[in-house]
Amino acid sequence: MTVRELSRYYNLRKYVDQLEREIKTLEANALSAVNLDPMPKGRGGVNRASEDTALSLAKLKRTVARERAKAMREYVKLDAYISTIPDITVKRIFRYRYCECLKWEEVARSMGPGYTMEAVKKRHYRYIKGEKRGG
Repeated sequence: MTVRELSRYYNLRKYVDQLEREIKTLEANALSAVNLDPMPKGRGGVNRASEDTALSLAKLKRTVARERAKAMREYVKLDAYISTIPDITVKRIFRYRYCECLKWEEVARSMGPGYTMEAVKKRHYRYIKGEKRGG
């Protein structure tokens, strides 16, 4: 499996997180824009900004659901691949990096004392390179 293929779940999950932050922002803005004054204003029509926000929220929520489903499919492939890695240390590195979406520094910290960012990256890329050559 290539780094690009391995990164699909990571990237989809980060994208879903980004979309969810946008949803929270839109929802917060929509709540702060709500007029609690019971007196009618204007011509009595629907507030266009509120309608646009509601449509944007609905669209974003559908996108999140679709991207989450894609991420789950990628996770299943990723998990199947990682389970074939014979070296438990490499397996842990891959799991932290790609399943838990950790940065390289966080992967090294999660591995425990004696592991540096450079060491875990090197171990990761050596495994990928060795696999490309046929093991």
